[in-house]
Amino acid sequence: MNKITLSSIALVAALSGPVFAQTAAAPATASNDPIVQMRADQRAANAAYATGLIENYKARDAKVTAAVEAAAIKGKAAR
Repeated sequence: MNKITLSSIALVAALSGPVFAQTAAAPATASNDPIVQMRADQRAANAAYATGLIENYKARDAKVTAAVEAAAIKGKAAR
């Protein structure tokens, strides 16, 4: 039983080493390829759009929350 446990621990340790070595590396240099540049521009535009969208959702959520709270207070006052 101990041999199986030790063997499986050693196997997992041996196989997990290469997994940690695989990380995403940044591109070394900027590419002159127009398709690569276009995709980079699209990523930047998508990131700006997503940021604006999140800000708008937060503002709308704040307005809705304020309206719900005001309606709840008004409903309690009417009772």
